[in-house]
Amino acid sequence: MHYTRPLLRGLLHLVWFEASLVAGTLLVVAARGSRQVVGVAVYVGCLSGMLGVSALYHRGRWSRVASGVLQRVDHVMIFLLIAGTATPIFLVAAPGTYGLVCLIVLWSVTAVGIGTHLAWMDAPEWLVGGTFIGLGVANALALPALWVTAGVAAAVLVIVGGLLYVVGALAYHRRRPDPVPSVFGYHEVFHAFVCAAATCHYIAIALLVG
Repeated sequence: MHYTRPLLRGLLHLVWFEASLVAGTLLVVAARGSRQVVGVAVYVGCLSGMLGVSALYHRGRWSRVASGVLQRVDHVMIFLLIAGTATPIFLVAAPGTYGLVCLIVLWSVTAVGIGTHLAWMDAPEWLVGGTFIGLGVANALALPALWVTAGVAAAVLVIVGGLLYVVGALAYHRRRPDPVPSVFGYHEVFHAFVCAAATCHYIAIALLVG
């Protein structure tokens, strides 16, 4: 049976990628001090990288080999975005030994996760999704410091963003809802949740920097 890709596959991530280039640049310019600049630059690079690779992979028509390579890179970028989002929070909101130790542990686990995933591309979907969610939950270690440094709104936005990622992942895993399969299917629903979550986290980090 021939598979017809939904008309809007990857379009949301393409639009958000373009927006992230502008919004990310503004955030880097607004950063003050080495910790903010480094943290924000890492975050922006990971955010734009994830959205850009996803848009490239999902919008293009690729050979089997190219599709396999892009799928791997797409998954790697998800790992990097999770760690990248936490980087400015730990560097700025939780400075000192605690923040650095958390970052080292988080990026080490991320590296192991990437290596394991690349070596086992046929891993069960629940295991891959569970790993992503587990890394995201680990970012909650920075919430108390973020609350104190940037305020309640920033902390709430991080929590809401995390929940949106989880709901999106569940929609992808269940393949429901699947509104208009030929135009906007369950995968697009997943991407919509990702975009909403990324927007929440961007605003939270902007509040931290501001």
